[in-house]
Parts: sequence; C-alpha cells; structure tokens
Amino acid sequence: MNRLLKQTVLFGVFALCTQTATLVFAQLDRVYPTQGPVVSGTISQTQPDGVVIQVGGAERKFTLDKIDKVVFNREPGPLTDGRSLVQQEQYEAALAQLSQINMAEIERAEIKSDAMFYLAFCQAQVALAGQGDKNTAVKNMFSYVSSLGKNSFHFYPAAKTLGDLALAVGSYDNAVKYYGALARSSDANLQLQSRYLVGWSYLQQKKLDEADKAFAAVAAAKVNSPEQVRYQKLSLAGQAAIAAAKGEPDRGLASLTKLIEESDPADAELFGRLCNAQGACLAAKSDPEGAVLAYLKTHLLFPSDPDSHAEALAELVQLWPQVGHPERANEARAILQNRYPGRN
Repeated sequence: MNRLLKQTVLFGVFALCTQTATLVFAQLDRVYPTQGPVVSGTISQTQPDGVVIQVGGAERKFTLDKIDKVVFNREPGPLTDGRSLVQQEQYEAALAQLSQINMAEIERAEIKSDAMFYLAFCQAQVALAGQGDKNTAVKNMFSYVSSLGKNSFHFYPAAKTLGDLALAVGSYDNAVKYYGALARSSDANLQLQSRYLVGWSYLQQKKLDEADKAFAAVAAAKVNSPEQVRYQKLSLAGQAAIAAAKGEPDRGLASLTKLIEESDPADAELFGRLCNAQGACLAAKSDPEGAVLAYLKTHLLFPSDPDSHAEALAELVQLWPQVGHPERANEARAILQNRYPGRN
C-alpha cells in the first residue's frame, strides 16, 4: 500500500511539474529560429534588423535572416492563427482571422505592432492578387510604417510591400524609394534584393541604362546564399529583357536558355520573369507565335506572381491579334482588367 501510495504521489508531482512547465513556457515570448530549438524569454528590444530576447540574465540577439517567427506572451488568438496562415501564404484566410483583433485592447506595443503589420500585409497581398483595393492597402501599410513599424523587425518586409504596391499602381518613383530602403539593412540578402528590385522598377519606367546598371551590380556580386543566387538569376532575366528592348534579342535568348534549364520551376516569380523575358526577346525577333507561347507559360503555369502575370496578360493582349486570334486578346484583356485594374 505504501509503495502504491508513493507511486501515486510521484506521478502526481510529475504531472504537476509538467503542467507547470508547459504553463510557464506558454507565458513567455518565443523566438522560433530558422535552425535550432525555440528560445523562450522576454523580448526586450525590436529593431529593423532583428530582435533581442532576455533569457534568464542573458541577452540573445536574432537577426532577420535567423528568425522564422516570433510569438508573444498573451497575444490574441487570432494573431497566432493569422500569422500561421500567412506563413502558409493563405492570405485571405489570414485576413479573416486578423480582422477579428481589436487593436485598441492591445496594451503591449510589440504585440500591437505585430498585429498591425500582419493585417496590413495581408490586405496588401490580397490587393496585389486583384481581390482588394491597392490604394487602401498602401494607406494602411504606410500608416503602420509611420508609427509602430519604424522600430519593428517587420520594417523591411513592410518597405518591400510598399514597393510592391507602388509598382502595381504605376508609382515607379515611390517603388524605387521603398525598395531602396532595403539596402540599409545589415542583411546581405536584403541588400542584394534591394538592388534587383530597384533595377526592376527602372525597367518598368523604360529607364534601360539605370536598370542595366542595377542588374549588373547584382550579377557581379559575390554570393553566399541560395537567396542571393536567386536575385542574380532574376537580374539576368532583367538584363535579357533590356537586351530585347535595345534590339539585341539573340543576346538575351542566349542567357535565358541556360537559366531556364537550371532553375526551379516551383519558383513562380523567377520563372514568370524568365518566360516574360523570353517572350520579349522573341517578339523583338518578329516571332509573335513564339512570344505568345512564352507569355502563355507565365499566364497558365505561373499566375501566382501578380506582377509577372499582369505583364504577360498585357503582352498577350497585343500579340494575339498578330497570330490571328483577336478573340483571345479580348479574353486576356478581361482577365487583366478584372484581376489587375489599372494595368494595361
């Protein structure tokens, strides 16, 4: 009997300790690194390049490239759920969750900043996909950056999103400004991304020399990560599009063939850019049939990247009549106007 009683008491103590440990863990801020175990403590500082978390009596700093996500103690449930949906790129579902949050009830600035960012970010992604108002999305994200976003680890993603929105509404000077802000980061990936995106913004304005200079800087950079290699490929696609615009399509096609062969087709943005550049080169060679096929690849296979998809549709509107299918041009125009109002 004594032995049974002792075992029962020990089991109860173990269960209580386990429950207590779980409760304590849940009441701490948590940084989920890209590699390694979750780090629990109290977020003591947030800044554009990362966060500082107090763990016991020690401080640990995590830079942006080392952070998968940050979860705060006592954050609203819809924020937790919405953030997870954002990571799955389910932006409309995330927006439905995040819209339930009453910002006025959130006292802790870090939690309010997190909630405001994800809400504005989802509004932007839905708008960029043609399902929401882009001007409203710009207003909300700018409001976030101008207030709590200045010292947040979400600052650079917010700036990049503002650049995406500016590009989508044809505000190219603002796109250059917002994308250029990424270069202030200490993260080499963001610095290279900034140069590429600035080059892309110049290309949309037909400022070919400025675009080529930006792309060339990326292509010549010493790279140390898969992300940086990706920006080099995107920049090479941009240079191929410039070659087409300058009447040198063969030079552009020569680089594109190799890039398409060695790149991952799961990357919709990269392949959309490559196929569109291929279409531009073929159109410059007076091969409208080939150009149609290239742009159709973007439209049918890689429509998840809004910018390259809109570009492909706009080009198809011009090309379909040249190959004897004006009715297909009307179809492309209808999709373009419905999903990407203001793009032509």
